[in-house]
Amino acid sequence: MGSVERYELPQDDERTELREGIVKALRAVPMHFMSPINIEGLSATDLFAMNTLLGGAIEDQTVATLNVTRAIWDPNGKWIDCEVRRYAESFPDVRLERNEGEQPLIGIELKG
Repeated sequence: MGSVERYELPQDDERTELREGIVKALRAVPMHFMSPINIEGLSATDLFAMNTLLGGAIEDQTVATLNVTRAIWDPNGKWIDCEVRRYAESFPDVRLERNEGEQPLIGIELKG
């Protein structure tokens, strides 16, 4: 795998604290993950064929979890007018935005 270049947000940028809270909330996704997808009788070597279905479920659950764990990433209600939304087949596919289609405050590209 290639390395991922990361950069630090300035401490005086209001999104720095928001980003740190979002990262904490993302750690809760596995505990909240619920999916109606049940897979039986499929060889583990054939799971790659379900990539799109499983990827969509992961993205949906990530968005749902971030929206219900708002108290973690927005404890003071500073971003109350924002919502996490999923945009399938676009980059980034998960975005925190004030109004649909506006420039996101934070974008997350998920890989399943």
